[in-house]
Amino acid sequence: MTYSKTLSPRIRYNIGDEAKLFTRTELLSQIRELGYKLAERPGITPLPLPYLFLYGRRDQTISIMGANIYPADVERALYSQPQLAAGLASFMLLVGESHCIHPILCVEWVTPDVPDLPLQQLAREVEENLAKINSDFRNARVESAANMKVELAIYGCGTGPFAGKDRRIKNRYVARAV
Repeated sequence: MTYSKTLSPRIRYNIGDEAKLFTRTELLSQIRELGYKLAERPGITPLPLPYLFLYGRRDQTISIMGANIYPADVERALYSQPQLAAGLASFMLLVGESHCIHPILCVEWVTPDVPDLPLQQLAREVEENLAKINSDFRNARVESAANMKVELAIYGCGTGPFAGKDRRIKNRYVARAV
């Protein structure tokens, strides 16, 4: 596949990721600007292929272990829990990286004061419902249960990742960090 006489690079993929293409010259220039020195290997001529960097989801999903987790599926799973449905104003998806990569569901409560809820139990129930709804999620749980363990965090209205949030008709469902 990488034989230089038969190589035919094509980009045929669009899942809504945000990406950037770099030529080898551009990439090496940026690496040097960061203070790294790269050694050239004598006798090896690199192929002049572009470098593709994928760095974010534009379609509001998160992807863990190859499983795409969609806001609509998360919304169904959250609203399946009466204790959450009673005060859920909005939610955001995060990728947690504490002990391993895993999904974090941040819920914004309708009031500044959050009731004392059994978060671990609710997280397990939301995770079970998400597995029923989303086959990607269900299959990834079989491969790596730790990576698909849902963490649930509830924030009072306008706090945490929802602080300074502009009130809009269309919610943003993906956050950078808490």
